[in-house]
Amino acid sequence: MDVKSNFSIGEHTVSQMAAFAQSLGWKGIVVCDLYKDSATLDNLNSECKEASEKTGIEVYSGVTIQPKDPKELKKLVSETRDKVMLLIVQGGTYQINRAACENPYVDILMSPEQNRPDNGLDEPCFTAAQINGVSIGLNFRQLLNTYRKIRSRLLDFSKINIKLCKKYAVPLVVVSGAQSMMDMRDPRQLVSIANVLGMDLPHAFNLLSSIPQQIIEKNQKRLEGKIIGKGVEKV
Repeated sequence: MDVKSNFSIGEHTVSQMAAFAQSLGWKGIVVCDLYKDSATLDNLNSECKEASEKTGIEVYSGVTIQPKDPKELKKLVSETRDKVMLLIVQGGTYQINRAACENPYVDILMSPEQNRPDNGLDEPCFTAAQINGVSIGLNFRQLLNTYRKIRSRLLDFSKINIKLCKKYAVPLVVVSGAQSMMDMRDPRQLVSIANVLGMDLPHAFNLLSSIPQQIIEKNQKRLEGKIIGKGVEKV
């Protein structure tokens, strides 16, 4: 579950978010704050480790980058990839969406349809995402906090992306996007929204369990130096 803490736009500390997540039944969360600088990421890593020890659930550090163009995306990925467990690119323009799908160091392209008149992705994007292991993210908070025509449009585009993810065998994840404890939802609610948008229940459960776990396990190996390059791993 991707949440934001008071290291960026969130209202509560990492420990507060972790404790509340535990009460909702989560076994782990990822705190993906907006990227500021390397020092902030170092502090976030320390806070996540402390929160995990206090609560008994896994608390991983992540980062959300908001690049202006593909060149900046590449730069920000280079600055952050080896410092956190999860790297999210906030989607938007088609150029950013496609560049994220083509970058094997990106974990999740979040909300590619945001502020767009369409779903934000086409066949080349999905093909690249499948090859590079980039997941497409659906942000529950974004759906919850929009209204009328904007919400209707987001729901329609989300349905399209869910359908196309299935067609092109691209991983899909659903996150809470919580910026406060009151934004957080238990796992069943996130599974339900995916089901309503067209995902069958077995796959909806995978969105919150096996797929995130696979991403974490892959990045644990990367941070431990076990992944040498694409398709090459120390055993």
